[in-house]
Amino acid sequence: MSNWCHHIKYSNKFAYLSISKDVKAGFIVGYKVSERNDSKLYINTWKAAQQYHDKSKPEIIHSDNGYQYTSIWIRRFSKRKNLFISLSRPGNSIDTAAAETFFSQSKTEYKHVLYQKTFSDVCRIVDEYIHYYNFERITIKSNGHAPADIYLSKIKCHF
Repeated sequence: MSNWCHHIKYSNKFAYLSISKDVKAGFIVGYKVSERNDSKLYINTWKAAQQYHDKSKPEIIHSDNGYQYTSIWIRRFSKRKNLFISLSRPGNSIDTAAAETFFSQSKTEYKHVLYQKTFSDVCRIVDEYIHYYNFERITIKSNGHAPADIYLSKIKCHF
């Protein structure tokens, strides 16, 4: 799983979108939007991802070297939850390609998220886009299937 955070500018303010993405299926397992980019955002994203997490597999969270992923609080949280955190090498975008691809696609496909006036509008548009991305957006890589088709069949769980 890849965990990554990205900022969204709206009305001269920032909102932060944190995602947890299954690398193989491309499915956004969990996400949260916040007005603060901090450890709490990371923890809340992890909690949101638990609804779809394949419990039969160990959790390896890959992220960048941001303070929200390297803090003592996150190290303690990860240890309690038996998470293995893999941090990318500085300056190596290949390590974070799965999450970066999502953010690049979202900027192209959902440009209007950048032009919202309120935080609640940003949250609504992000919800719409991630639902589209997971359940409706088909890809050539997956032989015309949406990420949810692949991921949910893999864990034998249907929503």
